[in-house]
Amino acid sequence: MEKIKIINKNLKENPEGVTLNFKGAVVEKKKGFYVSISNISGRRLNMLINKTLIIKKTAFNKTKNLYLGGWYDGKKYFLDLTLFVENKKRAEYLGRLFNQQAIFNINKKECVFL
Repeated sequence: MEKIKIINKNLKENPEGVTLNFKGAVVEKKKGFYVSISNISGRRLNMLINKTLIIKKTAFNKTKNLYLGGWYDGKKYFLDLTLFVENKKRAEYLGRLFNQQAIFNINKKECVFL
């Protein structure tokens, strides 16, 4: 329960976007790419957090370099399971595989549209 409170707090404090580990702490990578592998959104943040954590635990429990990526667009929250990938070509491939519109370039702090 404490983990959910920390995740909730960090998402609300960073509505423009934030990457968190599964304990709720902010992740700071210097270079590489974030690729979302899920698309979960809604207005009830605690429900989204619970749903995302269940998906991670049941389907991606052994996956390395997996984080939570979240933001708020003013109407609803978005919370995705997000892979950290160092190689751009691999990140682009995974982005297309998971039907994403873009991946995030950490170094440049910008989206790379696919």
